[in-house]
Amino acid sequence: MVDARLNEDGSVIQDFVKGQLEQMAFGNLLNELYKHTKDERYKKATNWMHHYLVMSYPRNKKTTAQNTFIYDEKKANQMKLDGLYWAVSYFAGWVSTFDERNTQAWSDIADQFMLLNTQTYNSVTGVNYTLWSSDVENDETEGMIQDGVFKGCLPEYSALSMARMFSAVVHVLAIIPKEQPDKTTLSLLVKQIAEGLQHWQQPDSKMWVKNLVYAEGDAADTDAEATELISSAYLKALRFDFLKDSDYKAFAVATYEAAKNRGCGQLLQAEYMAYTKARTPAKRPTNRPPVRKTTPVKR
Repeated sequence: MVDARLNEDGSVIQDFVKGQLEQMAFGNLLNELYKHTKDERYKKATNWMHHYLVMSYPRNKKTTAQNTFIYDEKKANQMKLDGLYWAVSYFAGWVSTFDERNTQAWSDIADQFMLLNTQTYNSVTGVNYTLWSSDVENDETEGMIQDGVFKGCLPEYSALSMARMFSAVVHVLAIIPKEQPDKTTLSLLVKQIAEGLQHWQQPDSKMWVKNLVYAEGDAADTDAEATELISSAYLKALRFDFLKDSDYKAFAVATYEAAKNRGCGQLLQAEYMAYTKARTPAKRPTNRPPVRKTTPVKR
């Protein structure tokens, strides 16, 4: 699929649409393929994407949450949680691979999370609104909150958007250099998201519903894609010690077991195996000297 979108030297990416943040998700595949193959086509393609994202992709120009990536140039003042998964995760992967000591880039990456979180996090529900506009007065999207603390937010709590945000911040935290000061802030964000999502899991099915916060009597359709992504993020956060086993191990394992019984995907299976491997004590070598075999002397 990846090779079909590249020309012979990787300088052209077929069907790439500029101005749509979702397009940047393709770069995650390019980064991984380059790390495993060192194929220069993938390097050239991901370098082009990175340059476009950093130098040309439109950002929010308003004072509030300035420089956050907008999710679509046709909606010039709107930011979505999903964009952290599509583009910021890719951005971090590129920096980790090609420019790891670029502290300014890491700060830009961390700011994307923290600025959007500041505008969308509701401490009452414990989760984030899915979308926020920095210019709600001129935004034609119906239903946006017009004033107050959450001015500009669309009052929806999408499980899939929260899942993507959770997955993205855990991914970034796993690769950001230890000395980067933003690491502490991102660690706190992981704990915030983990606590909020735990509250909204359905106790019987161990799943999350499409609209996390819903009124009694409303439709509560479960979201398998969001559930798998959230479950994987919990296990990865535990594996890297971003979350404590004492707080979340039982919860994460029970969630995985329920998903396995339903038939979970490869991503969740792989993350569970990685977590259990990380928690399996290594076999300690014995200190006994090897037994020397001797041939008895014939008398």
